Amino acid sequence: MLHSHYSIQILTAARPGGVRFCSWSEIDYERKIWTIPANRTKAKITKKHMVPLPEQAIAILKSIPKIGDFIFIIKGDRPISDRTVKALVERMHKQQKSIDGVGYIDINQDNRLIVPHGFRSTFKDWSVENTDYQDVVTELALSHVNSDKARAAYARSQLIDKRCPLMND
Repeated sequence: MLHSHYSIQILTAARPGGVRFCSWSEIDYERKIWTIPANRTKAKITKKHMVPLPEQAIAILKSIPKIGDFIFIIKGDRPISDRTVKALVERMHKQQKSIDGVGYIDINQDNRLIVPHGFRSTFKDWSVENTDYQDVVTELALSHVNSDKARAAYARSQLIDKRCPLMND
């Protein structure tokens, strides 16, 4: 289950908490969209955040049994905890460190252990270094809110048509 959680997080560039609390009712297989309600976004923005689902994410979601409303559950129908998500990274790090003496560290963050939220930074680096997508498109993929209130007032589109190809690349 945790591997599926990480895969969805990486494929969608979503925040770990967004994935942990993702429910089946938020997934639209026909439109290939995951809709995160406004009250679950980091900035508590006034509008929902729509996440294009790449084909790989759709396949993973369809492989997960529907037990409760939450997709990623542990013990009954409760969503997995933040600690459970982080514990897998720690176990993977220890295992890799026993092999190579290094493990999974972030050389750009004073050699600290990687964290699930760091996948989003990796997504941003990848999109800047390897694609020609506009910054506004990648920022929307990360659900970042424009801090310039005047610009934000006019930038109402979620640019789904431009974000779909990005998420499938």
